[in-house]
Order: sequence, then C-alpha cells, then structure tokens
Amino acid sequence: MMHVQPTSSIDLIQLSFQRPVILYDGVCNLCEAFVTFLKKRDKKGLLVFYPLQHDAAIKAVTQLELSKDLDTVVLLRQGVYYLHSDVLFQLIPFLNGPWKAVKLLSIFPRGFRDTVYRWIAARRHRLFGKKEYCETNPHHVDQLIG
Repeated sequence: MMHVQPTSSIDLIQLSFQRPVILYDGVCNLCEAFVTFLKKRDKKGLLVFYPLQHDAAIKAVTQLELSKDLDTVVLLRQGVYYLHSDVLFQLIPFLNGPWKAVKLLSIFPRGFRDTVYRWIAARRHRLFGKKEYCETNPHHVDQLIG
C-alpha cells in the first residue's frame, strides 16, 4: 500500500537530500519565467519547485534562518542552501546544450555576480511585472508517494 503525503506536511530540507528543491517568488514574472526555463530543460524531472509563499517553503526558510523578505531564488541540495548567483552555478548540471556555457560567468568574482543579481532582483517587479496573487501549488510535486 502506498501512502500519499500532502504537500503542506513536506519537509523541503529533507526532500533536498533526494531531489534539488528550488524556492522562488511566486508572484514574480521573472522568477516564474526562470522556473519555466528550468522545467523545459529538466528532462529527467529531477528538480522540484516551490513558491516562497507556500507553507512548506515558509517552514524551510524559517528552519534555515533566512530572511523572510528574500530577494533571491533559493536552491536546496543535500540539506545545504544556495542563494543569488550560486543558484545558477549549482543548476548547470541540469541544463543541456549551449546552456552549460553559463559556467563561463564564473570568471567574475562572486561579489560582482551577486551585486548584479541583487540589482536585478530589487527591480524585478518593476522591470518584468508581477501577478496579483501567488498560485501556491508547487511544480512537479502535487503529491509525493512515500
């Protein structure tokens, strides 16, 4: 017999030991486009996506003692979190084709990369727009079988 676990009780930090978990701003059009981009390239369906507004994501952010006013995508892998430009470099193995060339950006120091990231993040709603409300259903994990 299989047990279906509702998403609200999922421990995303524990899940990150099995699959990479991406937390993103669910009202941000740029963030949603990034999620769509990754989903199209995640041919094996390994990545799990949760909006930061989802109860499970709020719980993970609290457990990790991160700011509740995050201006970054958060990647959870093997119980470790990554922020800002580090997220992109951690996701390179999941990209295919010419997108692997993104690793060339690593020639720039992290401080510079993160400054550019933060500049865009601070203006993302103004530059790319935002939705009125967050659809809090996670992508790829409506129900987990455990």
